[in-house]
Order: sequence, then structure tokens, then C-alpha cells
Amino acid sequence: ADCLELAEEQSERLGSLLADVRIAEARRALARGSALPTLSARAEHTRQEDTGSKSAFALSDRSETRLVLEQPLFQGFRDLYSYRGAGLLEEAARKTRESALLEVSLAVSEAYGRLLSLEGQREAVASSLALSQSRWEELAARLEAGLGRRTELLLAEAQVARNEAQRTRLEGDCADARSFLGFLLGIPTDLALAPFPRFKPPDLPPEALADRALGRRQDLQALARREAAAREAVRAASAAHWPSVDLTGNLYGQREGQSEAIDWDLAVSGNLPLFEGGRTPARVREAAAAQRKA
Repeated sequence: ADCLELAEEQSERLGSLLADVRIAEARRALARGSALPTLSARAEHTRQEDTGSKSAFALSDRSETRLVLEQPLFQGFRDLYSYRGAGLLEEAARKTRESALLEVSLAVSEAYGRLLSLEGQREAVASSLALSQSRWEELAARLEAGLGRRTELLLAEAQVARNEAQRTRLEGDCADARSFLGFLLGIPTDLALAPFPRFKPPDLPPEALADRALGRRQDLQALARREAAAREAVRAASAAHWPSVDLTGNLYGQREGQSEAIDWDLAVSGNLPLFEGGRTPARVREAAAAQRKA
């Protein structure tokens, strides 16, 4: 567990994917905010040519302060589609990071297990080397006493040489494995390693295990959510053909002229797009192409 936490902190890819999650969260909040009302304070001072008229509509100087509340009432469901798409993209970003985290965990587990295996092999070869050296010393003593044969001693020397070569190779492999594990963890790995905990596989048939593994593929789930988000983007782009209706309310703090006695007003406005230079169809085609790509 400690190794996995260190690897997660060390991985630049996981850090980048976490930033993608934060960006997706901000975009979802932005999409939600477009459907909520806005409240602002405004102040205006108007100066115009003095016509000499005494009418309140012709004042040369007018000041006005007000609070403005604006609420979109209907925008062709663009806000709904955009919000749903942003939510799907946020989920996809999280799934992508979870998939990358599993890959990092797998890499660390493989590196850790390989190092444990190599160190076990090195210890076994070291034991074999000690036995072969002991056997060579015994045969050398017997040959010196005239009780052994030269061929037996040569065979023992060859065995000692093979064990020494294996030990040297395994020492190099262990050093490389420790270096790679240290690269993944971002710390020196010159400490003794704990053995792997025992793992009992689930008692399921191979087909069930395959279906279970496929259902837990975070990368496939992320792709499915991106595809769904692309469909929502097409709907949001198409909704720009619809009319929009907005509500605007004003609460006046200071007014001058004919409207001085009016403290508040409400207005409902509608807009029907008739021609925008082909921008809306172009956005729809762009979103549809992105959907096919997803």
C-alpha cells in the first residue's frame, strides 16, 4: 500500500489526469451556472445635448443606479444538454484517471514481484554456491590424500564457476529491478522488501471472471461516457435553432426624470434566430464529426 501511494504521488501522468478531472469539474459548474439567474449592480450617468426643453425626457444630465436580475427561461434546452454533457465528461475524466491508477498499480506490483523473485533466486544460487564450494574443497582434500579422482574435482570446479556466474547475473538483475522500482516510487529502494500478501482468487468459472473483468474496465466506461457526451453536444448545438426567452428584473435605487417614481420593473424578452451566417449549422456539423470520432 505504501508503494502504491508513493507511485501515485510520483506519476506525472496521474497528476495530469487529476488536473483534467479538476477542469471537467469546473466546466460542469460553468454549464450549471449558465442556467441560473445572474444578479448585478449597475450605475449609469448620461449627458446629452441641452435642447432647452423643460421635459423630463430631455434632461441634459441623468443618473441611474439599479440592481438587475436576469434569468433565462427557455433556450431550446441548450443548458440542459450542455450540463449533462459536462457531467458525462467529468465522469469520463475520473474513469480515465482510475484506469491509469490501475496501470500504475500493476506496474508497481510487477516490479515489486520481480524484485522479490530475483532476490529469492539470488539467495538460492548463493546457497548452491556455498554447497558447491564446500564440495570442491572436500574433493580437493581427497585428491591431495590420493583418495579421489581429478575428473571429479574438475566437475566440481565447473559447478562452482556456473554458480558464481549465475550469482553475478542475478546481482545485476536485482540492481536493475531495484532501480526501476525506485524510479516508479521516486525514492531509493535499498531497504528490505516485505513479502507479497496471500491472495485467494474468487471461486468463479473463467467465463464469469472474464465478464467481471470486462465490466470493471474503467477505460471502456470512460469511452462510453465520452460517446454519450458527444451526443449531448450535438443536441446542444442543434438547440441553437430554437427561440430563447429571458426574464429581466430591475430594482432602482436612483432615477431622474419622468421615471423617477418607478422603483422596479420586469421584462420578458424573446429572441428567434433567423440568420447567423451559417454558424449554427457549422457548429452542428462540428459536434456531429466529434461524435463520430468519439
